[in-house]
Amino acid sequence: MEPSAVDVASPAAALRPAPERSCVACRRRRPQGEFVRLTRLGGVWTVQTGHRTGRGSYLCADSPACWAEKRLKRHFGAQAGTLSAELIGRFQHGAPLSTKSISTTPTME
Repeated sequence: MEPSAVDVASPAAALRPAPERSCVACRRRRPQGEFVRLTRLGGVWTVQTGHRTGRGSYLCADSPACWAEKRLKRHFGAQAGTLSAELIGRFQHGAPLSTKSISTTPTME
């Protein structure tokens, strides 16, 4: 009996590992699905789910400690405070993270 093309392709797809990413706050490596992705489009960082384009950064989805402004400052600069407040606000109210744009007007400190 000769193996069909379908039989040969199926096992390879099952063995493919899940993509891993690192959190920009704690540097922990995990499967991509365990992160919240922030994407920069036109200089503004947004929290996105689903199809994503643009420069992306990942934060642990289950660790509010990673959303602290101090931990985000190195990577997001002046936008860290706004991003931190938005992420913590969504976590405390139990709302799922969505594609809502985060307003990030730079402030003078």
